[in-house]
Amino acid sequence: MALVVFKCIQFLNIMHKLLAVTSDSASNNGTLVLHLHQHLLKHYDNEFDDEFEFNMKPLMRFQGAKSYIHCLAHALNRIVCDILTKLKSSTMKEAQDNEDDANIASPVAKLRHIVV
Repeated sequence: MALVVFKCIQFLNIMHKLLAVTSDSASNNGTLVLHLHQHLLKHYDNEFDDEFEFNMKPLMRFQGAKSYIHCLAHALNRIVCDILTKLKSSTMKEAQDNEDDANIASPVAKLRHIVV
């Protein structure tokens, strides 16, 4: 997958513009970032070489794992779902099925309906 992403950014001529990758916390995304960084190192230098007054390859902005940003929305969604599970809340549909009057549903059940 990293090779596909690399070929795509190469085709679009934006390799030098890549600053960060934002995604959910799936482990395969971390692997993607590491492999993408390895592919980019073939074309770019990672840091400025003080010994020589210049680098043989241009510097890149993307710094691999340092440039990997986990999506805050996914993290917050997982946290809220875990909290609601611990509270043993039901979904709005479950509350409506169990109650004759939907207005009796707890505010937590209504919140879970919005989040999920």
